[in-house]
Amino acid sequence: MAGITKPVKLLYRKDIVKNLELLFQSCIREEQQLLVKKKLKQNDARITFYKHLINTINSTIHLVVFSDTHLFEENWWENPLPKYNISQRFFAQKYIDSREKEIDYIDEHIMTSYFIFIFHTFEHSFKIICKKYFPDDYYQTNNKGEKRIRNFKNLFDITIPKFNLWNDERQRFIEIVVKFRNIIHANGVYTNDKGKSSTYSWNNNKYSFIHGQQIEVKDSDLWTEYTRFSKEFIKIFDGIVISIGEQYIEDITEPK
Repeated sequence: MAGITKPVKLLYRKDIVKNLELLFQSCIREEQQLLVKKKLKQNDARITFYKHLINTINSTIHLVVFSDTHLFEENWWENPLPKYNISQRFFAQKYIDSREKEIDYIDEHIMTSYFIFIFHTFEHSFKIICKKYFPDDYYQTNNKGEKRIRNFKNLFDITIPKFNLWNDERQRFIEIVVKFRNIIHANGVYTNDKGKSSTYSWNNNKYSFIHGQQIEVKDSDLWTEYTRFSKEFIKIFDGIVISIGEQYIEDITEPK
């Protein structure tokens, strides 16, 4: 997905950490409000949503800080590697070019992992809530009479209006973010079964999905977009929490 990623310079990494820290603090506040004021259990799906976000954001902050500091030290590739029996890597003929490329690869891995975990966190808690409140929508029956769980986007399209959270902006958001998730499997290249291309506007930005090409985002970069997506996921989830009341929603993947 490097085709739409601007080089992550030193100052830019500081901006990434700053934005992630703001998200981290907002998630801490939301989690504490649900625990203290709403008296929700530790394994309630509303709590686990914020717990998983907190863990992902915190881990990402540490990794970006690591990339911004240690990886730029001259002796990083020389001192620690022998301890772990790791040989020095070469990604270009010139030493400095090789180091820059390796740092870029590491940055891309951190960034992509962040987005995957954020998306998964929302999808996981969202499905648990939908299964409890809209069990008839959670499953769909095929022409053989077999009952299966609806895919995430289909479930989102059906249930979000029932939470009174549906609008044109949100419809465009889910189209965009699902496409971003799907293109990870194709190394950033958008493909459509019918060869069609599409363009969406959301949150004052334009996203072009051209068949057979990497995604184009006007005047932006992936880190900025992933931060914007994170904020929207949180905003949607906050709206869901308000609409469903305080009934216990168990997340069996977490201890009580």
